[in-house]
Amino acid sequence: MIERLLLLLLFLTGFWGILEKKNIIKKIFGLTLINSAAVLLFVIGGSETGKHTPIMEKGIVEIVDPVPQALMLTAIVIGVCVTALALALAYRLYKASGSFNIDTIRKAVHDMPEEAEIKAEETYREAAEEISEEAEQENPVKKPQKEANNES
Repeated sequence: MIERLLLLLLFLTGFWGILEKKNIIKKIFGLTLINSAAVLLFVIGGSETGKHTPIMEKGIVEIVDPVPQALMLTAIVIGVCVTALALALAYRLYKASGSFNIDTIRKAVHDMPEEAEIKAEETYREAAEEISEEAEQENPVKKPQKEANNES
């Protein structure tokens, strides 16, 4: 019972970090705390079903269910990937705004001059056209035989 209360405290600490902190790095840390609390909850819940490790030997009857532990290994990997992606995005936001503070970032995004938005749209269009031209050069579309005969 005390384990579940401690996990609830860990979860609520992460939730509080996401809601109340203005620093993006602290919000990401809160997300990691929530992920850790969920993983530990499943591991503790899975370990309550038996008394022995799931190694099949003679005389061992009550084994711990290995499925929750295996699923939580996957959840740990996914959590690490989400954290890495969030940190990469936070770094990009820092480079763009010069701060990890969410209010400063929001202000920098909303105060972006219209010229910068227009330039970003033009850059996007140019990149899309360049990609489509490269794709056409690599895989030219062949005209059907009927159209080729009509042109000559």
